[in-house]
Amino acid sequence: MIDVQIIRDLPFSANAVWAVLSNYGDISWTGAPKVEVEGSGIGMIRKVIMDGMAPIEEVLQSIDHEEMTYSYTIPRGLPMPVSNYHADVRVEAVNDVSCRVHWHSTAQPNDGNGSDGQQMLEAAYSNMLDGLAQRLKSS
Repeated sequence: MIDVQIIRDLPFSANAVWAVLSNYGDISWTGAPKVEVEGSGIGMIRKVIMDGMAPIEEVLQSIDHEEMTYSYTIPRGLPMPVSNYHADVRVEAVNDVSCRVHWHSTAQPNDGNGSDGQQMLEAAYSNMLDGLAQRLKSS
């Protein structure tokens, strides 16, 4: 089993960060070239579409605005050597002007010990959090 956890402190309020992250259908801040959304609320699917690849289908499993958490799975199109992917995202206020984002996932490796999948997921989360910080800095 692969278990990845990235924790990043950001110099923005938890509410500002949650406002971006909780808009599940809009991940333009990640640099994704095209996203299509099917449905709304729990069960909604965001399809990340990139040239030369099958769409990555990310299904919203839960969302709690009060606790600033959501979880999602990727049942189809995962471009990494893993399966049974599940992720949880949580925003935690540190003070009025900063927060901590927790991005945690588990997956089954499709290759040997899973080190490739682990490294790919860690890099993806780091890049996404960089994009989130850039989005908030420019707003």
